[in-house]
Amino acid sequence: HRMHLRRLPVEGVLREILVASKTVEALVAAIRQAKPKRVAVWIDQGAAVFLVDPLVTVCGKIADAKFPPYKKIIPVAKSPSVLTVDAGALREACAGACRFFQSVGRARQTWIVACSVADGVLEVVADDKYTTAEFRATVPVSATLRAPDRWGWSCTFVREALAGVSGPVRLGLTDALSPIRLDDGTGLRAVIMTGRVLP
Repeated sequence: HRMHLRRLPVEGVLREILVASKTVEALVAAIRQAKPKRVAVWIDQGAAVFLVDPLVTVCGKIADAKFPPYKKIIPVAKSPSVLTVDAGALREACAGACRFFQSVGRARQTWIVACSVADGVLEVVADDKYTTAEFRATVPVSATLRAPDRWGWSCTFVREALAGVSGPVRLGLTDALSPIRLDDGTGLRAVIMTGRVLP
């Protein structure tokens, strides 16, 4: 699982709504193409309407459901251990792991890498138990406190969370099985769910 959270300034009042991911994907594509300075948003008869520019409008049905209580899974800001890494280096390490998994034919939902920190280095390891092939990458890291010995996360989710981010990012860790806060210095960027990995 993954969650991306961004807070943006708005003019006016906009209530919290839930729309399908396809609507968001269409909105992102429209914004990338039109490159507007502002996007107007309004709610109309159960639909969310995004006016990207005078010729482009994206509409999506508002889901008839309550938004998941996402705030409950966000780790506290002061995590026991904070790792500082370069966003580009970590993104490239995860991208390399993704290419490895693709080359050995692994299903996308199983692209989980093992991570560990030692001697100022974050090591990212991807392996395939059927071919014994392996991918390893290391990223320089500084830690405020001792990080968990070993944890797993989706290299796809981490790569996507770091898209467009440059410079140092902070990873807040509590333990090997708790969500990780990813902070780019301007606020919470993403929450990455972790999983147990075998030795």
